[in-house]
Amino acid sequence: MSERIITVVVPAHNASAQLTLSLAALNASNLPRDLWELIVVDDGSSDDTEEVAALFADLVISTGPCARGPAYARNRGAERASSPLIAFIDADVVVHRDTLSLLADAVRREENIVAAFGSYDDTPADAGTVSQYRNLLHHYVHHRNAGDASTFWAGCGVVDAHAFRDVGMFDEKSYPKPQIEDIELGRRLIAAGGRVVIDPRIQGKHLKAWRISGMVKTDLMDRAVPWVRLLLKSPSVSKSSTPSLGAREIIGSVAVAASLAFAVAGIFWLRPFAFIIASAFFALSLWVNRGLYSWFARARSPGFMLRVIPLHLLYQLVSGVAVPIGASFHFRDRFSRAARLYSGGAETSVGRFLPLASGEVAARVVAFVATAYLARRLGASGFGEVAFAAAVVAQFGIALAVGIGEIGSREVARDPLHVRRIAATGAVARLIGAVVAIAAVIAFAFVLPLSPGMRDVTALSSLFLIPLALDTGWVYKGLGDTRKVGVSLLMSEAVTLVLLLAFVHHESQVLRVPAIQALGDFVAALFLAVPLLRGRWKLPARAAIVSLTRTSGMNALTRSLRAIIVSFDVVILGLMVSSFQVGLYSAAYRIVFFVIAIMSAAHVAFLPEMAEAENDPAQLSTILTKALGLSLSAVVPFVVGGILIAPSLMSLVFGKSYAGGALALQFLLGSILIISIHGTARNFFLVTRRNGLEAWIMTAGVVANITLNLLLIPRMGIAGAAIATVAGETVILMLTVVALLRLGIRPGIRMIVAPIIGGAGLAAAIVLFGRDRPAVQLIMVGGVAYFIALAVARSIVGNGRRALPAGVKA
Repeated sequence: MSERIITVVVPAHNASAQLTLSLAALNASNLPRDLWELIVVDDGSSDDTEEVAALFADLVISTGPCARGPAYARNRGAERASSPLIAFIDADVVVHRDTLSLLADAVRREENIVAAFGSYDDTPADAGTVSQYRNLLHHYVHHRNAGDASTFWAGCGVVDAHAFRDVGMFDEKSYPKPQIEDIELGRRLIAAGGRVVIDPRIQGKHLKAWRISGMVKTDLMDRAVPWVRLLLKSPSVSKSSTPSLGAREIIGSVAVAASLAFAVAGIFWLRPFAFIIASAFFALSLWVNRGLYSWFARARSPGFMLRVIPLHLLYQLVSGVAVPIGASFHFRDRFSRAARLYSGGAETSVGRFLPLASGEVAARVVAFVATAYLARRLGASGFGEVAFAAAVVAQFGIALAVGIGEIGSREVARDPLHVRRIAATGAVARLIGAVVAIAAVIAFAFVLPLSPGMRDVTALSSLFLIPLALDTGWVYKGLGDTRKVGVSLLMSEAVTLVLLLAFVHHESQVLRVPAIQALGDFVAALFLAVPLLRGRWKLPARAAIVSLTRTSGMNALTRSLRAIIVSFDVVILGLMVSSFQVGLYSAAYRIVFFVIAIMSAAHVAFLPEMAEAENDPAQLSTILTKALGLSLSAVVPFVVGGILIAPSLMSLVFGKSYAGGALALQFLLGSILIISIHGTARNFFLVTRRNGLEAWIMTAGVVANITLNLLLIPRMGIAGAAIATVAGETVILMLTVVALLRLGIRPGIRMIVAPIIGGAGLAAAIVLFGRDRPAVQLIMVGGVAYFIALAVARSIVGNGRRALPAGVKA
């Protein structure tokens, strides 16, 4: 008996209707039967798949009563394979007579080729237009990309058995259903040093009948979205740092999305200009796909080409929609890993982290609505009094909320059996700090030359420190029980908003605002504290309180310095100019806070990678480069767009009386651009335990900020305060760069090219569209332009290997 050279593995789930044709075609192969073996894996079928398979296969394996997915099924078959090569053939693929011999030849002809695959042929079994389109698209894309590939296709492909097992086989845990398990395998094979090739001679007829609904669902959730997540998780399988899906596919998808967006805008606002732009993008999408459409016409007919163009436009639109969806899933996973690190290594699953993240996002939205309501009801002067008081209280509250809270969470995570003792110690320490801070705030309010209204609001706002001290959310974070924390955050803002709507309607009621805000926080604090208060509490020892406070010192100092930069200018404005100016400036800062939240999310996403590369300067430099690119990509559209439409944006959010804060908003947005650059280094200081160095850098920025505030505010008002903020952040940036270079960290700057080009495209679109148009229209036009320019720039700048389009599974 000859030695077998290849094992064919066919996964099958309820495939009896197709399996006879598929297995019969395999048995009709021109490769002698004694040179290959056939293993069929019945994946939880409820029909007679197993009986049909037994008529043809050398071995039939059952995975049990429930389907486990093709990745699991293929792995079980591969485990029983006895040949040096393993071919994977789908149950709905009818191979050609020479397919098996070509598969074996494709891998053996060159030493470093570890896998090869082919394509569907151009005569699919189903005559429907959708099925013809899908199979012909697959055929065209695979033949156009013949040669080295960055993916693998298990519908009709072969892999070296040793290489397959060395990389861990298919990832059956991540892909429990048919998705991109073969694509992911291909990337691991290439990362391990092997080559994967597309051989256009290898073909098989596809038996699947496609329908539009199934096409959209499969392309979006089972192919494009998982592919986006895979690319973000492991962006490189070659020497290139930015492998691309291909400029043609990216531009086509973006053009279709832009055409639809501008067409909708034209219908909604009845603007002929929008229809012209939509037509231009539609023409662009046709032009970049002209080769594919011409091939459709040659392969079938011009009539067929016209019928499938809408299908391809839909396919490209789905591919574009998959990008933000896949990115959101990816960063959700990244944030959950970051949460584990921030909690001192406590086990924090996605199920525990997401309630907190969701609660914070919802709370921010409700808080922003409440802020916009107050700004309109109180007017700039009344709103300025509230903002000034909040800035004063923040100088003292940050040490309580963040300094002791973060360290306390770590201690709870380390010693959860003594949670009540740690909670009591932290609560008493925070209450002592709150009493001291309240006294300081009241003294500040009555000693300094404030107006009666500002003095009273500031003194009353000190009440906020009591519920802040009683807030035990840090205890729950340490325990990993973040669901209640997320609920409490939303509860606080919701209660506050409801009370504001009920009891604050004009400026004369401004004193009600701090009392309402304190009441909302107190309700949330009780919600968290009551479960912890059950049972008997023992007054903590003085030594424990002192120890916790001392341990929290450096962390509290760093965060307090950041709070000074953010809010000290508001305090100086309140002392040197009118509350009206404070109101304008604070309203502008509320928009900036929103951008900061987005930027911070981008920074946190890279904390896990930095923690893993703690002692590797080269890898840290690479990670900082990626973080810089992501941070700028997220921030640039807000900065550039906000600067261009600042007056209309202020009027849209807070009312026309706040348009005078536009200049301050423009400067403050510029400072955000600087923060987005130096803020990427915060994770570096954290994971390398250089918090002291960061504190010195922050101190220098604070000194510059305070000095310039004192010099510029009397002369320039809120514009001077904003300039001082920009200067302080610039000092921090310069010192951070110097520190990184001295420590051997040298981030690259290539990642900033695409965001810069994207920002230029956004600016050009807004200027051409007309800056005097309504803010909502400008935001939509600028957003679409930025996305297009960014995508095109990345496809040009990136020089990675070509991959197949996201919706066409390899």
